[in-house]
Amino acid sequence: MNQKALVTGVPGWLGTRLVERLVQQGRSVTCFVHPLVDPSPLPSGVTVAHGDVRDQKAVSDAAAGVTTIFHLAAVIHPKWTRDFDQINAIGTRNVLEAAATAGVKRVIFASSNAVQGSLRSGLMDETGQCHPESAYGRSKMIAEQIIKEFDQKISVAIIRSPMFYGPGQPARMTRLMRMIRNGRVPLFGSGDNLRSMSYIENLVDAMLLAEQSPKAAGEVYWISDEQPYTTIEFMQAIAGALGVPLKLIRLPGLMARGSELADKVLEMCGYHSENIHVVGESTKWIACSINKAKKELGYSPTISLQQGLQNAVAWCRERHLL
Repeated sequence: MNQKALVTGVPGWLGTRLVERLVQQGRSVTCFVHPLVDPSPLPSGVTVAHGDVRDQKAVSDAAAGVTTIFHLAAVIHPKWTRDFDQINAIGTRNVLEAAATAGVKRVIFASSNAVQGSLRSGLMDETGQCHPESAYGRSKMIAEQIIKEFDQKISVAIIRSPMFYGPGQPARMTRLMRMIRNGRVPLFGSGDNLRSMSYIENLVDAMLLAEQSPKAAGEVYWISDEQPYTTIEFMQAIAGALGVPLKLIRLPGLMARGSELADKVLEMCGYHSENIHVVGESTKWIACSINKAKKELGYSPTISLQQGLQNAVAWCRERHLL
């Protein structure tokens, strides 16, 4: 039987790659695309349903006859903090209500490391407490809490991913690559803080595994590469993929702390600044364990950081972005 899938958050970076994989499997796919977004990057043969996740009727119409919903729609760096709750939280409730009404068999929800916040050392796992440190993280935590309300109505698997990388990357990652290529990349603090990251193909693999695994119902999974990297290791890997030496502009860690405080003040005023937020978390320890996903889903990240970044650089160069 052809399992029909609905994917929200397309043609975003992750969503588009997921749709491509589903099409390769011969699946029937409906892509839920915002009315103001151009769907042309999506592969041929998919059905496009225009709508906003804040519109309950639009979501319900798109969910009719669907077997699986991959709910990836979210905002990470909006101008206004109110958008976090309206899209990430309320939008998730609309998707779950539509799924329950339509009799959808499984929902895969793309959550975030921001739900648990950060640590001083060690690895986060699924047993840890949630201490979100940003409006984005709080909105994703609320979304996960909403999912728990539907435990008896629908089967949902939550995928918590840290920052991911690879072909199709957003402009902010390309800017970082340009700075490293040009020898003008700032490093706040020592750079020895650990960060888990996920190659986009590995992340898609995990979502597809979570869709099919009976064990995934009602579960949360951290998904990333096998091991976390220090900030310097990640920058060195980018420099290696670019074929240039890593030249750092070293700046005090206190500058990142100042940006973090500025980020919180802006949030209190209802604003969000991507640049201030990114600098503010640049020295944080955000590393996770993927043991549960390996044991229960059979997840195994197959593409290394070096190969993944080489693929990303090649993708950029093909499009004359680097």
